[in-house]
Amino acid sequence: MNILVATDKFKGTLSAKEVCAAIAAGFRNAGVDYSVREIPLADGGDGTLDFFVAQGGQVVKAVVHDPLMRPIPSALALSADGTTAYIEMARCSGLLLLRPEEYNPVHTTSFGVGELIRTAIHLGATHIILGIGGSATNDAGIGMLAALGYRFLDQEGRELFPSGKSLKQVDAVEGERRLPALDHVRFTALCDVTNPFYGRSGAAWVYGPQKGATPAMVNQLDDGLQHLADLIRKSHGIDLQQIPGSGAGGGIAGGAHVWLGAELRPGIDVIFDFINFEEAVSWADVIITGEGKVDDQTLQGKVVAGVMGLAKQQGKQLLILCGQAHSDAKEIDAPVFSLAEAVGMDRAVNDTSNALREVVIKKLIPALLRS
Repeated sequence: MNILVATDKFKGTLSAKEVCAAIAAGFRNAGVDYSVREIPLADGGDGTLDFFVAQGGQVVKAVVHDPLMRPIPSALALSADGTTAYIEMARCSGLLLLRPEEYNPVHTTSFGVGELIRTAIHLGATHIILGIGGSATNDAGIGMLAALGYRFLDQEGRELFPSGKSLKQVDAVEGERRLPALDHVRFTALCDVTNPFYGRSGAAWVYGPQKGATPAMVNQLDDGLQHLADLIRKSHGIDLQQIPGSGAGGGIAGGAHVWLGAELRPGIDVIFDFINFEEAVSWADVIITGEGKVDDQTLQGKVVAGVMGLAKQQGKQLLILCGQAHSDAKEIDAPVFSLAEAVGMDRAVNDTSNALREVVIKKLIPALLRS
């Protein structure tokens, strides 16, 4: 039997590579006569840069500003020929860069993303792939754009600090000082969700709370996103509400689409194309996928949703292994095995590798033998 192990990271515990290795070790330690193939995956969030580096990308270090405008070391990756740059928003404007008490999407900015874009262009990249998951921001990308020379002005013509707080005050966008080289660069934004720009399913309402937003902040941020969307509709003729994924990354997807001409694509689709994942699915008899938490967001452009779609398309058996499964994940049409349920939350978080191996041996293999 051919077993394809293709998972995302288990956020806060193991990288995608480590998760795949632990699951594969479980099969091998059990002594079963299975061929196991490991393919660590990403969808545009944390771990996306690691994916592209594993495919031959060259790491380039840079100092940028974090979501609270403090200098930090960061990095991007360049393709072997130097023409394509890979940038992970989580590495410069991500929630993991902040302490929990610092979470506040009203004040955070995506300025660091723009700084990495400038670095990539300086290095000669003509195609920039932005992984925009894991953000700490809700600024619609105006921080990123400010780092590239755009100015966001209020009604008095004063330049605004580019954060979520400023969105409602934007009256004009000035691009006279924008980096000229932007005209010769193609952008692709990897969206790990399909949310619209604003509204109850938009960036602020759905993701603001996990970034530290209170109910009052959510309303403030959503009003700002809607205000900016109205401005864009009048100035560019683009209705961001009609563009799936424009709310990804705190709305940076929408900003990148309008001012950088970025193509918005499901991150998992780009990853699949990059490694010819369909061929690996064809090889497999059974596919094991997973992520740290399976919940109502899992089917919104995440790794598990992408793998599930291909498995169903090719008629392959699929098993999902996760750290924790929430009861609101009702539309997942495959068996789900939760570490927290099988071995307890403490081991799921603090002994994840061993827990994965144990659950493979005690749960997954018996399930396969019964099928």
